[in-house]
Amino acid sequence: MRMIFGWIGAIWVLISLAWVSKLRFGGRYWQWRVATAFPDGRHPAGMRGMIVDGLGYARWAWRMRRMG
Repeated sequence: MRMIFGWIGAIWVLISLAWVSKLRFGGRYWQWRVATAFPDGRHPAGMRGMIVDGLGYARWAWRMRRMG
């Protein structure tokens, strides 16, 4: 059950980030986020790996929000 809430929380984090950035995924925030996450400009595992890593980040962010 705890894992299910973790995934729901991760999805919520991604939705809230999308909402705050006004769905401008090509905007300055997202360009900065991608540049800091992948300094060479490409993710070594391709699109699937970027999705998996993005969900991993969202789960971590959800856990950090719950601690504070």
